Amino acid sequence: MNPGLLKHPVRIERPASGADDLGQPLEGWTRVGVCFARRLRSKATAEGVIADRETEGQSAVFRVRTRPFIGWYRDGDRLVELARNGLPEMAWKVTGWNEAEGTNGMFVDVSTQSLNNS
Repeated sequence: MNPGLLKHPVRIERPASGADDLGQPLEGWTRVGVCFARRLRSKATAEGVIADRETEGQSAVFRVRTRPFIGWYRDGDRLVELARNGLPEMAWKVTGWNEAEGTNGMFVDVSTQSLNNS
């Protein structure tokens, strides 16, 4: 794997919660770190039925360096593909990851699904 192909910055975020001045819960995301990735493949998927309509989602696989990804990632985190070339930011739910074949543990492939609300 040519590391020069990892040219798209992605942000890893973790759910964060707190309380406002009135004690009402606030939900959001906290940035854990930024690294570079390569989107290997993506495809449209049937995501489910919302309001009697089937909604379409996307799934994608990103290749990133094992370190720092493994040191940062926890279950429930999301991967955010930063805005570039006029395209908006895209948030992805991490569904799994595994070592990229033939890279001697230097890279991992991160499987993701699009989020309805980012």
